[in-house]
Amino acid sequence: MSDVLYSRAQVRDAIQAAEDLLLDGLHLMPPDPGVEDLLVAAVLVLLDVPHAPWETVLTAYAGLRRDRPPAPDDEVARYGTWVVSRAVNAGVDLVGDRVGEPEYSDLRNLFVNTILELLWDPDATFEDVTLSAYGEPPREVLSWVR
Repeated sequence: MSDVLYSRAQVRDAIQAAEDLLLDGLHLMPPDPGVEDLLVAAVLVLLDVPHAPWETVLTAYAGLRRDRPPAPDDEVARYGTWVVSRAVNAGVDLVGDRVGEPEYSDLRNLFVNTILELLWDPDATFEDVTLSAYGEPPREVLSWVR
């Protein structure tokens, strides 16, 4: 992993792009705007407070408004790759636990890998994600999660 720094806005954009790709584009699960916003809130909280309790995530979720312009410091690149990866993994696990997704599911792993790949390369395709993360073509990876 590189030592590139990312902003909260870049992380949020990668989460939303992954949701668009996996939920809307591939229909891996029914879109649920509440869960999508909850994941964004969870990851953004966990960037700053790695072991934040669920109540802190819910507070952030209640205040999240996607149509509001980001705060000026949202554009400041200050999170390293390792910090972002840890927050994305923890956020997907935290939200997955709440919505009943099995703890070690292929879908959770795919979601994490898609978010991270789209953070590193915003133009990545699903094929790019599967080849980079798994060394497998999309058809094979999809067979694991469907």
